[in-house]
Amino acid sequence: MLKVGSNAAAPERLLNKRYHVIAVLSSVGLGKTYTAVDTYRPGQPKCVIKCLTPVSRDRDCLQVVRHLFDREAQILAALEDCDRVPQLFDRVEIDRTFYLIQEFIEGQSLNEIFHLSRPWNEPQTVAFLQDILGILAFAHPKGIIHSDLRPDKLILRQKDAKWVLTGFNVLNQERSQWANLPNQISASIALGTLGYMPVEQLRGKPLPSSDIYSLGMMGIQALTGLNPVELEEDPRTGEVLWQHQANVSDELAAILSKMVCYHIRDRYSDVQEVLEALQALPIVDSEPIDRLPQEAPVSSLAVVPPPPEPQAGWYLSSLRAASLVTFISAIAGASGFFFLRSPELLSQIEQWFDFGRDPLAQAKGKYQDGELEAAIALARSIAPESPVYSDAQSAIAQWQKDWKNAQTTVEAATQAFQKGQWQTVLQKAEQIPDIKYWQEKVATLVERATINLDRQAQQTLEEAYSQARDKNFTRALDTLKEIPPKTATHAKAKEKIAEYRTKQSIRANYFLQQAYNRAVERDFTEALDFLAKIPPQTPAYATAQGKVAEYKRKQNIKANHLLQRAYNRAIVRDFNGALRHLQQIPENTIAYAKAQEKIAEYSSVQGRSITPQPQPFKSDPFIRSQKSQQPEAIPTSTLPLPPNLNPGNQLYEINTP
Repeated sequence: MLKVGSNAAAPERLLNKRYHVIAVLSSVGLGKTYTAVDTYRPGQPKCVIKCLTPVSRDRDCLQVVRHLFDREAQILAALEDCDRVPQLFDRVEIDRTFYLIQEFIEGQSLNEIFHLSRPWNEPQTVAFLQDILGILAFAHPKGIIHSDLRPDKLILRQKDAKWVLTGFNVLNQERSQWANLPNQISASIALGTLGYMPVEQLRGKPLPSSDIYSLGMMGIQALTGLNPVELEEDPRTGEVLWQHQANVSDELAAILSKMVCYHIRDRYSDVQEVLEALQALPIVDSEPIDRLPQEAPVSSLAVVPPPPEPQAGWYLSSLRAASLVTFISAIAGASGFFFLRSPELLSQIEQWFDFGRDPLAQAKGKYQDGELEAAIALARSIAPESPVYSDAQSAIAQWQKDWKNAQTTVEAATQAFQKGQWQTVLQKAEQIPDIKYWQEKVATLVERATINLDRQAQQTLEEAYSQARDKNFTRALDTLKEIPPKTATHAKAKEKIAEYRTKQSIRANYFLQQAYNRAVERDFTEALDFLAKIPPQTPAYATAQGKVAEYKRKQNIKANHLLQRAYNRAIVRDFNGALRHLQQIPENTIAYAKAQEKIAEYSSVQGRSITPQPQPFKSDPFIRSQKSQQPEAIPTSTLPLPPNLNPGNQLYEINTP
């Protein structure tokens, strides 16, 4: 059964005074999906509410989201005649938030069935493929590509055990438009699962054959019981190696392998070709697996695709053909029967008109296919009087430049891959010029680097978690910033960055309070240590810096006081007491250098002197007796001092900052 959660914010519980929200299905990027009941309809049936919310109140952003909303409604409306796609019931706009209300499909996802069942046999797999191909045959001729086809998008409907394909949405149809939207929009869109996505889909350029690839991967998973990411690849071609993992005939294996070919040109171009190939297989009866539908493929959904659109050169070819016919007619009027029997003249006329041939277009094709020298030779063959001659010469120069650039970039990407520098691989791949040959060459590296980078990013996220558990939020934040934007964990990293910044500020306030407490006790060294722990990017930092200056000044005053007390103890030849005072002077004070000098001096004298009787000593040299305002006399009846000893019988002035 479909599992729902309830941990995300829902719209008002009675949306549009009609739809009562029950729970949250998902929350990804711009969209959130809820389950609800329709209080207007008899029996209050369940429905699904898809919510599309602008990331800002900016007018341009709102216009973009409204366009996405309208287009998605149009897509769902175009599929309303197919009972294997959830129906669109209603559309609502409330306070700049957009809602689509769709049919709720009660059933079990293919993902759940894969987890619960053993590998399927061949007839079961063929029936499944034919069924889903029937749905795609309804959508593709309407210009609708699913582009996110994976097991959790297929639900085995409980009421009739038929497959329903969910997840048709505008984000999968208009990638070329939303790819250039503001970062806050495009970065929030989560698309697909890597194992079911062909290389052109990874580049954001899906085709109808992309859905065929995804379905083929699900067919292979049904036969092998293995997720696509668990399958091996041919390192030379990038093709999936799976046949040895399944009990399958050569005929079906060939069909599935062609469905999942790495290169588009080697794959089936439309679903009708796949259906015809499957229908040619011998039919073998088998026992159904648990919860797998047994009905025949939905032939009523198989729509014959319209004829292909005219190519770009059609108009020019038509003009040339018309001109040729006119020219032939004129000659025929003059030379009659002779023209019709003169193939040499016909050949010459075709050359004059360049009937159906475009050398520059052919050269561009060869260039894209990796035949640089052939492309250049063909472009150079264009005559100077040709209207495309200057274009051809410019193209040659640009091709040579881009080719060298692409070659260097691919080599750099390969070296980065060998060194395990996954992010560099992706960065280099984005820098490759628009040359199909080189882009296909690096596509396998990109796919593998993406997988490895996601794995590496997950490890980095775990490391940040560990640092946060130790309350080292500054280091955890630095670790989270290392996670690249295009990884699966980047969204979670952004969420944790916001959380850890809050906790970092709380901890900074704690350190500031501890510094205050230590300063009250006149322990300025400890207070400064606490202040040093406050990160610059916290609100408490500015206050901390002010306190650093204050406490350093007070620390210097205290150090001077300790130095004077040491001098006083040395005068009465209490060198042990003097050394105790000197050793309390912090290293980062102005008095420290003098203290170190006196420590050496007093230690030397102490080793040679006879310990005298303790002399009276006032602990605080700055406080005089209430009985006498006269300074205390320095005793003179002590042992003679060495001539080089300077015990500090007067307070030396030490300048403080």
